[in-house]
Amino acid sequence: MLSLKDGYPYGSESTRMVQGILFWMPSRRRFIPYSWLICSEINESETEMHFHYTHALVTVTGTHLGYIHEMVVRYELYALREMTPLASAKANEPTVRRIEITEKASD
Repeated sequence: MLSLKDGYPYGSESTRMVQGILFWMPSRRRFIPYSWLICSEINESETEMHFHYTHALVTVTGTHLGYIHEMVVRYELYALREMTPLASAKANEPTVRRIEITEKASD
């Protein structure tokens, strides 16, 4: 059973490369393997990330997302959870306010 620490929007494993990311939203959970990841990008203010997969685009919005993006680059992120607005975040800690998964249309 996957568990994340209370108050943290992410789970990571730095001792080995993980297989993919479990996107944990209020209405559903979805696992997407790293092997499907084409590229990831983050805006300069570290408030929005995009994960480009072969079949989907995942958009993550929040604050201080640079640390999470670095875990993705190193294949260490195994879970990312959308947090409620009431969840208190510590200063300079990453917060995830929204995760949106958009399926790409087939050609």
